[in-house]
Amino acid sequence: MLLTHKIVQPFIRTLEEALPYRVTITDVNGYIIGSSDTSRLNQFHPSAYEIIQGRQPVETLSPDGIWDIPEGVILGSGEKIEYEGECIGLIGLIGPPEELQLHVKTAALMLKLLLDRKRAQEEVQLLTAEKNTFIANLVLGQPGDERRVEDRGRLYGLDLHLPRTVAVIRPDFARFENEEPLALSKIRRELFAMVKAAFPHDQDMLCELYTEKIIVLSASECHNDAQRRRKITEKALHHFAHQARSRFAIPLLIGVSAEEREFTRYNLSYDQAILAMDIGGRTKGADGIYYYEDMRLGRLAAGLSAGAADMLRDSVIDKLRAAGEEGLIETLVCYFEHNTSVSDTAAALFLHRNTLQYRFRQVKDITGFDLRQIDDLLLLRLAVLRYQYHQPDRKD
Repeated sequence: MLLTHKIVQPFIRTLEEALPYRVTITDVNGYIIGSSDTSRLNQFHPSAYEIIQGRQPVETLSPDGIWDIPEGVILGSGEKIEYEGECIGLIGLIGPPEELQLHVKTAALMLKLLLDRKRAQEEVQLLTAEKNTFIANLVLGQPGDERRVEDRGRLYGLDLHLPRTVAVIRPDFARFENEEPLALSKIRRELFAMVKAAFPHDQDMLCELYTEKIIVLSASECHNDAQRRRKITEKALHHFAHQARSRFAIPLLIGVSAEEREFTRYNLSYDQAILAMDIGGRTKGADGIYYYEDMRLGRLAAGLSAGAADMLRDSVIDKLRAAGEEGLIETLVCYFEHNTSVSDTAAALFLHRNTLQYRFRQVKDITGFDLRQIDDLLLLRLAVLRYQYHQPDRKD
């Protein structure tokens, strides 16, 4: 290990708290890289260099008990730092050498323990980063050889053949755009920690994708009932969303796929979650949880052929606009968002029921479509969904 200022300076305060002495740490060439007195950083320490080389320090004690201390040298005691069989530097304490023999050995041992802890943390961070990349490659359809992927999964303790649901979480950081980068990074870390807390099972898989999205592959506690698995995932997502909105008042767009058992198809599940997020965000609002399996009609509207889409637009949207009744489009939007409940729609629009019914008659007079007829109702619903899908700036 190569000692540097970045590695050892954070340890200085810890050593000072444990030992009532000022601390100096040099690299293997005798240059000070950590010190209680930061003005000494980068200075050459002759006594440290001599001790590292196996020789006597430059300060000497005369027979009459007086120390001979060269100019620029501070009296103290040093101990070589032996790490993994080699000397990597020296740690010194400032004070009378005869008082420091035991303390300096304790300081060297403490530093070794701190270095061990730092290395362990770095290994955990490296393993976490590798696991993040592994999961990201799975959801992006770039896993590599299937046998090697399964072996890698076992290395992380993952059974890649469990039924899993992919959820894609995209926070809207627009309100934090003026935050300092470190503050925004802290918010991202806290959000990821919230997701981990919501999905704590050892078979749940989480990763961050380009710092824009958090991906969850929920194993739903490995429950053997499909309906129960869905409820577990839904509960975890709602719990996370509630916490995140309460903590940061941040809009969250979440898309959730159908369940998938084969890791080779996780990329398709990811695409499903992105589609659910896209359709839900455009047609319902930029803050919500949208499930691929619950958006059959929305998927149909988004995937209409150009000819079918033009027919709906010409028959409904363009006719209402041409008649100067674009407000009727929003009336239909509200009506369908309230599951065709006249009472709820009237309340949401602050209208009397009779006024709402009058608007529905206007829709029929202008377009020819009658909301009381199932075929017309379905076509109007598709037309409105298509309209919403192509209104990305629409405000609810």
